[in-house]
Amino acid sequence: MPTFEKFFRWLFSARILIRIGGGVLAFMVVAAVLWNAFDVSGHKRWLAWKAEWEAKGESFNPESIIPEAIPDEQNAAKSALFEPLFSDPDHKSKAAKKSVNRFRLDANKKPYLANWRLGERRDLAGWEEAILAADNPPKKGATPADTILNALQHFEADLDELAKVMTKPGCRFDIRYEDVFMALLPHLAVLRNASQLYSLRASALLAKGDTDGAMADVLLGIRTSELLADEPMLISQLVRVAILQMNLVPFCEGLHGEKWSDAHLAEFQQSIELIDLLKGASLAFRGERNLVNMWFEQLDDGTENPAGTGAEEFDPGFFMSLNRYHINRIITENLLAKIDVENHRVSMRDTPTAEEEIEKLTNAPFAFRYAFTAMLIPAYDKIILNMTSAQAGLDQAKIVAALERYRLAKGNYPPTLAELVPAYLAKLPGDMFHDRGLVYRPDGDSFTLYSTGFNVEDDGGEFVLSHGKDISIEFDKGDWPWPSVTAE
Repeated sequence: MPTFEKFFRWLFSARILIRIGGGVLAFMVVAAVLWNAFDVSGHKRWLAWKAEWEAKGESFNPESIIPEAIPDEQNAAKSALFEPLFSDPDHKSKAAKKSVNRFRLDANKKPYLANWRLGERRDLAGWEEAILAADNPPKKGATPADTILNALQHFEADLDELAKVMTKPGCRFDIRYEDVFMALLPHLAVLRNASQLYSLRASALLAKGDTDGAMADVLLGIRTSELLADEPMLISQLVRVAILQMNLVPFCEGLHGEKWSDAHLAEFQQSIELIDLLKGASLAFRGERNLVNMWFEQLDDGTENPAGTGAEEFDPGFFMSLNRYHINRIITENLLAKIDVENHRVSMRDTPTAEEEIEKLTNAPFAFRYAFTAMLIPAYDKIILNMTSAQAGLDQAKIVAALERYRLAKGNYPPTLAELVPAYLAKLPGDMFHDRGLVYRPDGDSFTLYSTGFNVEDDGGEFVLSHGKDISIEFDKGDWPWPSVTAE
């Protein structure tokens, strides 16, 4: 017992406590020096990297990507069709509920969307069956097209009003961008529903022989997509793409059936001439990046909580700058660097993918430091694939409309695409992935037209298909052909 007493007296003596305290202090000083020297928090890297890119003209402030205000009389979003969506965000009022459901077609188990790239036509009989199975079905028509048109009569006034609204020069919905990830976007579903009605009506009118009415609806559906053109959010741009794709269905139906006149085709070309999905993708990636910066600043200020992010167990103060650095770096150097809006080009080979960058971080020592980065950067590479394949479709549609105009005038297709300029095409779109141009081969009453796609290799003008529950196209492989003009 005396031995233990002697030991404890020695351990807690002033001399020993001073030495222990000095050792702890020395350790903390060394740790602080190393922390600062190796920039463990990433703060120095973030500031240095940000300054470097700001010198190149990049802006990382959210204000630089948020659309400017538009006078109400010039703003399509200020229509009574949409206003209650944002003035009553909980959608409890009768007016808000009406706006949410304004263009929702009552149909039971709607048929899948026809894939125009595979030459598929809309299943009008399937749509008739779905519509008649609804709770309040319309009168059954003599044909599926008649039944569909009967069902759509209910929406005619609102669709006509939307057509008038879309003649206004601008569109800016009252999105609360400061809410970042929690921002409400109720207009996206409304616009998508409205565009589906235009597209469906166009197919039904085509079946009835009303080509003027069908083309008018195709153009209105396309115009609906452009209400989202200036929104700096990926989800908005993806809905924009979805709307464009659904309205290429009736266009291709009319094209394959040789229904369109020269005037129809010229009007269609004009409607898509200025649509630039590469610009939309670039805007959206900058928007996601800069809004993430706003979120980090909110976390810094204590006005936002990372709960639900999957990283709430970490003090964001330790690794805030490190994650901010990597998120901004990956979006800027690995995603935006791939998109050349000015030259209408996309490069997938010069820089690592975002997925590869995330894999490096998650396999690095102490990977928990990058939790925010791994959480905030989803499959962005696939979004580039989605946007670029859609833009390739639009570029090919411009050319195909010109080819059909040439055929209508001369009775055959031209030997080369260059012959379309300038009479039928102001400028010939090229292949976004190289400078060799799109592959074109006329063959009697048909032709072959395709992009070599992401792999920049000529695979004979064939898609690579995935045969799961539904047939889908693997756009990261194979070529991107326009469906044969004789496709059924």
